[in-house]
Amino acid sequence: MAEVRLEKVEKIYAQDKRVLHNLDLQVRDGEFLVLVGPSGCGKSTILRIIAGLEDVTDGRLLIGDRDVTSVPPRERDIAMVFQNYALYPHLTAFENMAFGLRIRKRPKPEIESKVREAASLLSIEPLLEKYPKALSGGERQRVALGRAIVRDPQVFLFDEPLSNLDAKLRSEMRAEITGLHRRLGVTTVYVTHDQVEAMTMGQRIVVLNGGVIQQIGPPLEVYNRPANRFVAGFIGNPGMNFFEQVRVGERGMDLGGVPVELPGSSSIPAGEFTLGLRPESLSLDPESPLRMRVDLVEPTGGEAFVYGQLESENGHRVIMKAPSDVQAAVGDVVGFRFDPGKAHFFDAVSGDRIER
Repeated sequence: MAEVRLEKVEKIYAQDKRVLHNLDLQVRDGEFLVLVGPSGCGKSTILRIIAGLEDVTDGRLLIGDRDVTSVPPRERDIAMVFQNYALYPHLTAFENMAFGLRIRKRPKPEIESKVREAASLLSIEPLLEKYPKALSGGERQRVALGRAIVRDPQVFLFDEPLSNLDAKLRSEMRAEITGLHRRLGVTTVYVTHDQVEAMTMGQRIVVLNGGVIQQIGPPLEVYNRPANRFVAGFIGNPGMNFFEQVRVGERGMDLGGVPVELPGSSSIPAGEFTLGLRPESLSLDPESPLRMRVDLVEPTGGEAFVYGQLESENGHRVIMKAPSDVQAAVGDVVGFRFDPGKAHFFDAVSGDRIER
């Protein structure tokens, strides 16, 4: 196990395309860290830099106390699990798992022991003599995991390893990978664009946008106290409701022409802000002066999401999480309220969160 540190890392491709901007990142020894963000944010580039598959333009990379900025991939003591499994089709599962050890000329008894041990850990012993074409997607991913485990590396790297699996299997594999991390305790960096994976798997998550770290923290801290509007909108599904040009005064605020009392409003300076509300902080209330016109009701089983437009001049979009038996239909105009204590305020210009 080892700590991983990126110090002042810059990555610039041809035509001055800057992918990473003066990036500082520390992955703690034994930590499960998730990099999450939209396509093109730089998360996979960070992973490939750690793996040695990309050079840095500037800055340095340390694994443990060793500067590995210019060290070849094979000498970094890392193991990587790819999105497409990257199994050799002409080799059995056993041979795929053993391949890296054989390249390193490890003794045959050691190879046999390590592969059998990893197969037992992943419950894939019956698959060892099968070829990849005879395996399901989940079984192939387990073999790829086994190939990484037998290396006994200092660092595991995962590059969107579950994106090719169906929803049920993704859920099972999330639990399996986090369970493996608890048992093995190896420093792990995991890249995903899936917020559910980030929230459920990471001990800390790193939210990236445009090659810049927007926020680092435990998942619930990032969810409950987003550093800025981008993080607030990206983390959470459905996303946060945003209401522009909300004026806050001494007695509360004005939302779509409706005055709303705001407990603790004195801690928010008077002015015009962007208001953010999570869908779960809204609820139907026929007596409320806040009204929305329903555009869509989306039942998901145990709950439903109600989409609509604020009945006001600006007609802001509204998303509400409601019980599955919600009494609302497309075209209805319904009243709703929200918990002012769970309101988020963001600077109208910078997008930074206003602490209350």
